[in-house]
Amino acid sequence: PLFIIDGIPVATGDGSQVLTSSNLLAGLNPNDIEDLTVLKDAAATSIYGSRAANGVVLITTKNGKAGKAKYNVTTEVGSNDVAYFPDMALPLKKADARALTIEGLRNVGATQTDIDQILAQYGYNSTANYNWLDLVRRKGIQQQANVSVSGGSNGTTFYASGGYFRQQSPVIGSEFKRYSGTLKGTFKASEKLSFNAGANVSTFNQIGESEGSSFRNPIIASLALRP
Repeated sequence: PLFIIDGIPVATGDGSQVLTSSNLLAGLNPNDIEDLTVLKDAAATSIYGSRAANGVVLITTKNGKAGKAKYNVTTEVGSNDVAYFPDMALPLKKADARALTIEGLRNVGATQTDIDQILAQYGYNSTANYNWLDLVRRKGIQQQANVSVSGGSNGTTFYASGGYFRQQSPVIGSEFKRYSGTLKGTFKASEKLSFNAGANVSTFNQIGESEGSSFRNPIIASLALRP
């Protein structure tokens, strides 16, 4: 869909033409969002032309309100992990994988010589015994801190905020970090004339796999590798 933030159409999708990268909307701090509206019918989206073919998402960020300055500070720390792994999907230990390999070879008529050669070729005669799933996983962490101040008089209002967000995925080598800041002001010159100015600045960095499909996915690959 087309995203409109405070009346401005925003480019979405990857920020790179040659490498997989974060969606540019990842730079928006959710704590700065005041309201979100989805437009789907043709009448509502017609003013945006062909760009609205998949609908329009209107995002309004927070503004200052007249009155005594209000300060808001929030912090959050937590952990994340893989939610659920069925027992039958867990990787086999070396002894179990070796026994199944031998059983499969015997079922197709392999001789003991064939079996010994294949076991040696597959590395079952070594002392290695890896649980690849444990080697690519960790207990992930998530933390964020946000601070904002807003206020003003009947003629002038302001809103300023700053945010920090960091998330480590349960998959080792996947991480996201963002710093963001917002500054908005409104000056009401008369009943019919007012001026608005605002800036939303952010920088974020994502570390992860260049691709995540098929066996490029570390979780899928760890379940398929021999121990």
